[in-house]
Amino acid sequence: MKRRRLGPLSLYRWLQEPAQGHFVAKCTLLAFALALYSALAAYASVLVLGAEKVQANSALRPDNLLVPWNIFAALVVAPVWEEIVLRALPLGSFLLCRGKDYNSLGKMFQLFLLLVVTSIGFGLLHSQVTGVLIQGVIGFVLGIVFLKWSMPETNIWAGISKGAVAAIAVHSLYNTILLLPAIILIALQT
Repeated sequence: MKRRRLGPLSLYRWLQEPAQGHFVAKCTLLAFALALYSALAAYASVLVLGAEKVQANSALRPDNLLVPWNIFAALVVAPVWEEIVLRALPLGSFLLCRGKDYNSLGKMFQLFLLLVVTSIGFGLLHSQVTGVLIQGVIGFVLGIVFLKWSMPETNIWAGISKGAVAAIAVHSLYNTILLLPAIILIALQT
């Protein structure tokens, strides 16, 4: 049995092969990477703009985080709704109408433009002016996850379903990674 060397290139190849399984591991790794990016970007925006100009997200107030419905909504309801509305409907409709043949530069550009528009919508939905870029990048990555996991299927409906499940899983894990430490700290303080 040939041993595979570990490194950035092998990790990239592993993430590029959705048909080979490891769904949970890939989604978890991507969610951790997005959470790290989000934390670093938020820290950088505080350094650049100053703490007083960066508004706190109202969802992260201590009184909101301890309400069970808010936790359920942040970890389950919001990712499902957002991924269906912002990814599965627009990108899935594009895949249904245009097919899976992306040899045409025009089709690829249209798909990229649609991905950018849905990412901007995701950013606007999530934050104030300072966070639109940060959340927009996360929305762009979630859109790529949707497209990557929906492409290998021969049945377009199965592909769209698989892509939506992958994007929902990464989004839910991302929210969990960001919110769980805050919830635990707040619960310990009360």
